[in-house]
Amino acid sequence: MDQVADVLTSIRSINKTDSSYLVSQFGSFQQLVGASVEELSLCNGIGEKKVMRLYDAFNKPFNKKRRKEEKKSFKNDSEKQEGGEGVL
Repeated sequence: MDQVADVLTSIRSINKTDSSYLVSQFGSFQQLVGASVEELSLCNGIGEKKVMRLYDAFNKPFNKKRRKEEKKSFKNDSEKQEGGEGVL
């Protein structure tokens, strides 16, 4: 439980009390990580900013370089689906 608290409190504005509450509400760290914005929003005392920070921490890439690579890959995939491959 201490390791889970350490991970969760590394997210801006999440404290140990929030951490304990969230894990107790979701039953496990894995279920918490898989929670939707709507599910996180149902937790008492966890406001909109905390919900978005939690969700983003679990669902966005860790660094800007990786984000850029994913965006580029997505763009390339979209162009291929539209038949734009090889078209200048």
